[in-house]
Amino acid sequence: MIDVSELITDPDFAKTFTVRRRVQSVNDYGEVSHTETDFDVVGCIQAGSVSPLTRDPDYEMTHDDITVYSPVALIGLKQSNAPDHILYRGNTYVVKKIYDWFDYGNGWCAAIAEMINVVKS
Repeated sequence: MIDVSELITDPDFAKTFTVRRRVQSVNDYGEVSHTETDFDVVGCIQAGSVSPLTRDPDYEMTHDDITVYSPVALIGLKQSNAPDHILYRGNTYVVKKIYDWFDYGNGWCAAIAEMINVVKS
């Protein structure tokens, strides 16, 4: 098997992006709160699927996806954590699917993330 994990941080392919890690907690009243921590990661980001623009009198929204290849474990939906947010090129994406390949080569993961930005009209 070929180890391609070096390419994830190769300057010819890699970009720096920000991961917003969101730990959630529930108080005695059942209310959820989030503690957010931002950190920079070097990895590869590729275009994913593109859906049409949804237009409404009050907002415009699209569901563009990206695929993120990262040497840092990204978090999807878990019981104690909300999914990570990826901040890239002025947009915010929420991680919706994780592919864990940390057992291969130097270890890395891939994540499908969906844009969550809404533009008010």
